[in-house]
Amino acid sequence: GGIENTIKEVQMLTSLPIDRYVVTNFDGFEHVIDALGGIDMNVPEDLSYQDTQQDLYINLPAGQQHLDGKTALHFVRFRYGYASGDIGRVGAQQLFFKASSTIQYLTQLYFYQ
Repeated sequence: GGIENTIKEVQMLTSLPIDRYVVTNFDGFEHVIDALGGIDMNVPEDLSYQDTQQDLYINLPAGQQHLDGKTALHFVRFRYGYASGDIGRVGAQQLFFKASSTIQYLTQLYFYQ
Protein backbone atom coordinates (compact mmCIF):
# COMPACT_ATOMS: atom_id res chain seq x y z
CA GLY A 1 0.00 0.00 0.00
CA GLY A 2 0.94 3.58 0.56
CA ILE A 3 1.46 6.50 -1.75
CA GLU A 4 4.37 4.88 -3.62
CA ASN A 5 2.18 2.00 -4.85
CA THR A 6 -0.64 4.41 -5.68
CA ILE A 7 1.73 6.46 -7.83
CA LYS A 8 2.96 3.33 -9.62
CA GLU A 9 -0.61 2.19 -10.35
CA VAL A 10 -1.75 5.61 -11.60
CA GLN A 11 1.33 5.87 -13.84
CA MET A 12 0.58 2.42 -15.23
CA LEU A 13 -3.10 3.29 -15.86
CA THR A 14 -2.46 6.68 -17.44
CA SER A 15 1.03 6.30 -18.97
CA LEU A 16 1.83 9.68 -17.40
CA PRO A 17 4.88 10.27 -15.20
CA ILE A 18 3.98 11.47 -11.69
CA ASP A 19 6.49 13.53 -9.76
CA ARG A 20 4.02 15.32 -7.46
CA TYR A 21 0.68 14.54 -5.86
CA VAL A 22 -2.07 16.32 -3.93
CA VAL A 23 -4.17 15.17 -1.00
CA THR A 24 -7.60 16.81 -1.18
CA ASN A 25 -11.15 16.69 0.11
CA PHE A 26 -14.41 16.60 -1.87
CA ASP A 27 -14.47 20.38 -2.40
CA GLY A 28 -10.91 20.32 -3.71
CA PHE A 29 -11.78 17.46 -6.09
CA GLU A 30 -14.70 19.46 -7.50
CA HIS A 31 -12.50 22.55 -7.96
CA VAL A 32 -9.78 20.60 -9.78
CA ILE A 33 -12.26 19.05 -12.22
CA ASP A 34 -13.84 22.46 -12.83
CA ALA A 35 -10.39 24.03 -13.35
CA LEU A 36 -9.72 21.37 -16.00
CA GLY A 37 -12.95 22.31 -17.76
CA GLY A 38 -14.71 19.09 -16.77
CA ILE A 39 -14.33 15.52 -18.01
CA ASP A 40 -15.94 13.91 -21.05
CA MET A 41 -16.78 10.28 -20.41
CA ASN A 42 -19.27 7.52 -20.98
CA VAL A 43 -21.25 6.77 -17.82
CA PRO A 44 -21.73 2.99 -18.08
CA GLU A 45 -25.14 2.77 -16.39
CA ASP A 46 -27.81 4.94 -14.78
CA LEU A 47 -26.66 6.03 -11.32
CA SER A 48 -29.31 7.04 -8.81
CA TYR A 49 -28.83 7.41 -5.07
CA GLN A 50 -30.14 9.68 -2.32
CA ASP A 51 -28.82 10.21 1.21
CA THR A 52 -30.50 13.13 2.94
CA GLN A 53 -28.20 12.88 5.98
CA GLN A 54 -25.19 13.64 3.76
CA ASP A 55 -27.17 16.02 1.51
CA LEU A 56 -26.14 13.70 -1.34
CA TYR A 57 -28.37 13.34 -4.40
CA ILE A 58 -26.86 11.41 -7.30
CA ASN A 59 -28.80 11.16 -10.56
CA LEU A 60 -26.59 10.49 -13.57
CA PRO A 61 -28.03 8.90 -16.71
CA ALA A 62 -26.02 6.34 -18.65
CA GLY A 63 -24.23 7.51 -21.79
CA GLN A 64 -21.64 9.94 -23.07
CA GLN A 65 -21.63 13.22 -21.19
CA HIS A 66 -19.55 16.10 -19.88
CA LEU A 67 -19.06 15.97 -16.09
CA ASP A 68 -18.37 19.15 -14.16
CA GLY A 69 -16.81 18.99 -10.71
CA LYS A 70 -20.04 18.24 -8.86
CA THR A 71 -21.25 15.52 -11.23
CA ALA A 72 -17.74 14.02 -11.42
CA LEU A 73 -17.72 13.77 -7.62
CA HIS A 74 -21.12 12.09 -7.75
CA PHE A 75 -19.78 9.60 -10.30
CA VAL A 76 -16.70 8.63 -8.27
CA ARG A 77 -18.64 8.47 -4.97
CA PHE A 78 -21.49 6.28 -6.23
CA ARG A 79 -21.40 2.70 -4.94
CA TYR A 80 -24.95 1.59 -4.19
CA GLY A 81 -26.49 -0.16 -7.16
CA TYR A 82 -23.38 -1.80 -8.55
CA ALA A 83 -23.84 -5.57 -8.44
CA SER A 84 -20.31 -5.85 -7.00
CA GLY A 85 -20.66 -2.94 -4.52
CA ASP A 86 -17.35 -1.26 -3.73
CA ILE A 87 -15.58 -3.29 -6.43
CA GLY A 88 -17.96 -1.69 -8.96
CA ARG A 89 -17.10 1.74 -7.57
CA VAL A 90 -13.37 1.06 -7.91
CA GLY A 91 -13.94 0.04 -11.54
CA ALA A 92 -15.94 3.21 -12.18
CA GLN A 93 -13.21 5.33 -10.57
CA GLN A 94 -10.67 3.68 -12.87
CA LEU A 95 -12.86 4.58 -15.87
CA PHE A 96 -13.02 8.16 -14.60
CA PHE A 97 -9.26 8.51 -14.24
CA LYS A 98 -8.68 6.95 -17.65
CA ALA A 99 -11.06 9.53 -19.12
CA SER A 100 -9.31 12.35 -17.22
CA SER A 101 -5.90 11.23 -18.48
CA THR A 102 -6.92 12.25 -22.00
CA ILE A 103 -6.90 15.92 -21.03
CA GLN A 104 -4.03 17.47 -22.95
CA TYR A 105 -3.15 20.17 -20.44
CA LEU A 106 -3.36 18.08 -17.26
CA THR A 107 0.33 18.68 -16.52
CA GLN A 108 -0.09 22.44 -17.01
CA LEU A 109 -2.48 22.89 -14.08
CA TYR A 110 -0.96 24.96 -11.29
CA PHE A 111 -2.36 25.62 -7.83
CA TYR A 112 -1.73 28.75 -5.82
CA GLN A 113 -2.84 29.42 -2.27
